Amino acid sequence: MKYFTIGVWAGEGDFAEAHSIYHAYIVSVADLLPEGARTLISGGGSLCFADARLRHLDVDIPAGTVSLRFTADVKDAEQLDERNGAWKIIAHRLDLRYRSVVRLESTGDPRTGLPGPNGYGDFGFDEFEIREDGHVVHRLLFSNGIELHIAFKEMDIHLAEFPDSLLPQRGEKG
Repeated sequence: MKYFTIGVWAGEGDFAEAHSIYHAYIVSVADLLPEGARTLISGGGSLCFADARLRHLDVDIPAGTVSLRFTADVKDAEQLDERNGAWKIIAHRLDLRYRSVVRLESTGDPRTGLPGPNGYGDFGFDEFEIREDGHVVHRLLFSNGIELHIAFKEMDIHLAEFPDSLLPQRGEKG
């Protein structure tokens, strides 16, 4: 990660400064990003997937695609349970599909990370950057310190609400 490092997430850096620098950069290149990336960046609350879980990663080398499936419990700000004052929690699934992929990299440092679930952990931050060769890089940071980098040309996004019973179970691709 270039802007939102695990150190910034853990409180060891200046989050406001990192956010300000990244925001200035992303505004300057927004028109050059594929539509899917622009949608993810500008999605606001409707696409806020902080603490989401990466449930499935699929790489299709011959097709040049990478697909990621996240699940998250999202607060519905319009549905307050009047009995206990809590927001209704709705399970969501976010599918990201990258096309014309030229690179996929997943790295982790066993000496860093935050407490959390197994696997990739909680999703925390992501960044987009345009490479000199015109490909876009999407960098994702997870709570256990793993960074996932995907260099691509096109990106699709699908967001769906679904009942908990449809959450993928251990070993299922879902």
